[in-house]
Amino acid sequence: MTQRSGRIAGNARKEMEQETGQPVVTAKDAQDLQQLVTGAVESAAELAEGTDDVEEKGDEAVNRREWKELFESRILQRGSAYYKEGVVETLRREGGVVKAVVLGSKQYRVEIDLEDGQIEGWSCDCPYASDGTPCKHLAAVFYALNDDDGRKEIVSHTEQRPIQELIQGLNLEQAHALLLRLAEWDEEAAGQIRLAAEPPSQQQVQHWKKRIDRLLDRAAGRYGYIEYDQAWDTMCQLDELLSDTAGCLLASGHVWEAFFLTGYSFQAAAECGMDDSDGGLTMLAETCYDLWSGQIDAATPELRRRMYQWFQHAWHTSDDLCQELLWEVQQELFHDPEFLRSNIDQLDRMIQDEQVRQDQRYSRLPQLVLQKLERMEELGLPQEKVQRVEREHWALPDIRRRVISRLLEEKPVYRGRGTASAEQEAGPGMAWSGLWVQPGTDWPV
Repeated sequence: MTQRSGRIAGNARKEMEQETGQPVVTAKDAQDLQQLVTGAVESAAELAEGTDDVEEKGDEAVNRREWKELFESRILQRGSAYYKEGVVETLRREGGVVKAVVLGSKQYRVEIDLEDGQIEGWSCDCPYASDGTPCKHLAAVFYALNDDDGRKEIVSHTEQRPIQELIQGLNLEQAHALLLRLAEWDEEAAGQIRLAAEPPSQQQVQHWKKRIDRLLDRAAGRYGYIEYDQAWDTMCQLDELLSDTAGCLLASGHVWEAFFLTGYSFQAAAECGMDDSDGGLTMLAETCYDLWSGQIDAATPELRRRMYQWFQHAWHTSDDLCQELLWEVQQELFHDPEFLRSNIDQLDRMIQDEQVRQDQRYSRLPQLVLQKLERMEELGLPQEKVQRVEREHWALPDIRRRVISRLLEEKPVYRGRGTASAEQEAGPGMAWSGLWVQPGTDWPV
C-alpha cells in the first residue's frame, strides 16, 4: 500500500512540468519554505537558550520532538484528530512496551517499544503501516501517551475490564436503556443504531451520495477546482464521513451498501480537480483500501464475485489516477481461484500490450510479469509453468534476481574448483542461460 504514497499527490505537477518544460511551484512549496525558515529560527533560539523539549516525568518521559518527526505532517494532523475523537482504547504498559487498541474502520493494535524514554520501535497492524511506515493510529497513541490525562489512564490488565466484557455483562433491559440514552444524546449514535436495526433504503443511499457531492462541490466552488488551502481539510472530512458511515454499514451486515459507498467516495474524489500537494487523496485511498479489505472478507461468494466485476469495470472506465489503486485491490484482495485465473488472463493481455508499446522508458513489464508469477504460485500451478514464464522473460533483471534467490533457497550452491553452471547444479531441465557461480563464493553472477 505505501508504495502509492506520494504518487497520487504529485501527478498533476508532473504533467504540468512535462508540458511547460519548467518546474512548477505550488502554494505548498511556498508554505514549506516559510515553515523551514521559521523552524530554523526557532531551533536557533532554543539552542541559544539551552532549552530541551523533553518532559521530565521519570522513566515515562518521551521526547516529543523526536516522535513527531517520525510522521508526515498530514499523518500527524490526522492522528491528532483521532486522539481528540477518543478512539484510543485500552492504553496500557507491559514492561517497556506500550500497547493500545485504536478504533478505525475496525480495531487496530498498536505497540511502541520504549527504553529510558527513547523510542526503540513500533508497529500497527493496519495496511498503511505494513512496512513499518508510521500511521495515523500510531500518532494517535503517541498523543495519548504524551498527554497528562492519557498517562494517568495507562493501566494493567487487572485494573480495568475490557469494554466488550462489560457490554456482555449487561442484561437486555440495561442494554435497551443505554442505547436509548445514547440515541438521545448523540445524533450520530442514533443513526448507527438505526442502521443496525433496519437495512438502508434506496433513499438513504442517495442521501449519502448527495452528502459526498455537496462536500466536494462546496470545496470546489464556482470554478470547479479545490485549491490547496482547502484540499486537505476536504479530504479529511470525506475520510471521516466515509469511515463512519461505511464502517457502521459493514458492522451492521450491510456489506454491499458499504462497498458501494466506498467506491463512490473514492471515484468522486479522484475525479475532482484539486491541488493535492498535501496528499489528502492518498490518505483517502488508504482508507478505501482498508474498508474494501474488510468488506471483501465479509462478503458471500456471490457478493464477492459482484465486487470483483465492479473493480474490473471501474478499472477499464477510470483514468490513470484511479486505476492504480483499483488494480492493486483487484490483485491483492481477491484470492479465490476463479479470481486468480481471471487476474492471470488480464495480466497476459497487459504484458502483451506493454511489449508492443512504443515508449519503453517507463515500462511496467517487470512489475506485470512479477505479478503474474505471484498469482500463478498462489493458484498452485505446476512449477514447470512458472519456470516457463521466467525463461520467457529472462532478459528482465527483476526476473533473474527472482530466479537466483529461489535457486539459492532450493539447493545450496556447490563450492568447487573453477566455475560451475547453474544447469549443472540444478539438474536436468533447469538450464538458466548466463547464470554462473563465481569461484570462491556462493553467489551466482
